[in-house]
Amino acid sequence: MRLRNLIILTVIVPLFVILVVFSLVAIKSLEDNVRSKLQTEVEIITRTLSSSLSYAVTPDSSTPLEEALQSAFSFHRIYGAYVFDTQGRDIYGLGLGKDIFSQEEIQQVIERDDLYSNYREYEGWNYYSALTPLRSQDGTVYGVLQVNRLNTGIENYTGFISIVAVLVFVIGAAGIVLVFGGDFVAILNARLTGCFT
Repeated sequence: MRLRNLIILTVIVPLFVILVVFSLVAIKSLEDNVRSKLQTEVEIITRTLSSSLSYAVTPDSSTPLEEALQSAFSFHRIYGAYVFDTQGRDIYGLGLGKDIFSQEEIQQVIERDDLYSNYREYEGWNYYSALTPLRSQDGTVYGVLQVNRLNTGIENYTGFISIVAVLVFVIGAAGIVLVFGGDFVAILNARLTGCFT
């Protein structure tokens, strides 16, 4: 066995595999971190907006709902905000993704009496959306707020980066096999055969 082939088989190939695995784990960790930040951000914005909008949806409110809802767009990367009545019908909204949730899902948020959030795909766009009940100070629910954020930026590229990392591994491994040809395959076969005998 030539020294060059031995070094490739016992040092370079394992290091290459470790590097690719580490890269995939790092990319997955980055994706999870980005998703977690996105979820926290949308949920905080939704809870914050629900405080001001709760007053605007009451029958005796002097604050226009439109004005209160437009404040949602002062937050970074919010692409849609909607207010629904207790039956899940649209009262007023702005932006993208009005029909992400069904009327039944909106009514379930009222029944659960808590914020609900989830990833949704709608009309070719990926959103992270949150729903929360809008209630007056006496606890009466007058509607539901929906806040939508598009998956833009780095969270769209983590899957692409993972594919690139795997392709680099496959191309690199194929390149090593082609460069060192039959010697490399023979060494690999001999090593594998030795492991099972």
